[in-house]
This record gives sequence, C-alpha cells and structure tokens, in this order.
Amino acid sequence: MFKISTDKPLTIKARYLNNGPAVICDLRGDVLYKRSFSSPREFELNLPYSGNFIARGFDVISKKELVKDTIKTDLPEPDRNYEKKFPVLYDEKLTGTPARNYYKKGLIVVGPKFRKLTYPVRLFILLHENAHFLYSDEKNADLWSFKQFIEKYGQNYSQAIQALKDVLNLKNEYNKQRVINIYKHCKLIK
Repeated sequence: MFKISTDKPLTIKARYLNNGPAVICDLRGDVLYKRSFSSPREFELNLPYSGNFIARGFDVISKKELVKDTIKTDLPEPDRNYEKKFPVLYDEKLTGTPARNYYKKGLIVVGPKFRKLTYPVRLFILLHENAHFLYSDEKNADLWSFKQFIEKYGQNYSQAIQALKDVLNLKNEYNKQRVINIYKHCKLIK
C-alpha cells in the first residue's frame, strides 16, 4: 500500500503488479477506482479528485494533469422533458435494484444495495437514473450517463462498464446487450 497526494485531478500512468486488483481509496476507505487484469501491464487511470488517497496493486510510472476523454458519438434526441433538479432519497426497503427513478415526481430513490457499491459505480447509477428524466429507453439512458461519466466527470470507461456489470443480471440477454453497447462506445473514445 502507498499514498497518493495531489492538489489537482490526475491521469496516472501505472504498472499493474498482478497481486490483486489495482485499487485507489479515499482516507475513509471508499473505493474510487478498482480494476483487475489477467497479467502485469501498463495502463492509465484517471483520478478526477484532489486530496489524499491510499492505493495498492500497482506502481505509479508518471502523473500528469487530468485528461478527460470525449466520445465520438451523438446522443439521440430526448423523448422526455423532465429535466430539473431532483432529490436523492434513501429507502431501506428498496429491493431488486440499487436505485429507482420516479421521473414524473423528479425523484431518485436509493436503497441498501447502493451503499455497498464503489463511488464510481454509485455515480454512474445516479447519472443513469438522471438520464431517465430525458430518455425512456435503457440503452439511451446508458449512453447519456456514459458520456457524462467520461466527459464531464473525467471518470474511467472501465468503471462505467463495471457499473453495468455490477448492477445488471447478465444472464438476461437485453442486459448483456446494454453492456456490449457501452463497450462498443468505449472504442469511440478520442
């Protein structure tokens, strides 16, 4: 384990050590980045926050100012117009999903499953639920949240895919296609 301290968001070039996942946590232990590889390799990761962090599973090769990617695809026209500020409420009785959108009420509810997820997964889920204020279709909501996650928040595309994999039942063919759709858009990153 080692510490990373920074006064600005970073893109880190790293070498995976092949001894468990590459992980970055804040000082409270909240996981901000987690990824495993099958063998040692170099990779880049975005740390879109300033502060003090604890890391393991990789060596830092170099650091530079945060590089936000862009996705070379246009979003479809929204089929809803409920865009507004919305509260996020906790409901300990929410089951079956970590979060649910009540777009007509302008409300997102999160449950116990939500609290157990990593920060990037929670962010992606909130973006996805927010996207339902604009889109009724799951794939369009996925794409909108993916673009926001990458372009606005400077997150790592691997964490967006992980968010979908962690939440969706991949035995369901429609859900599997949702993950494949986002993976295809990863190839469109500049």
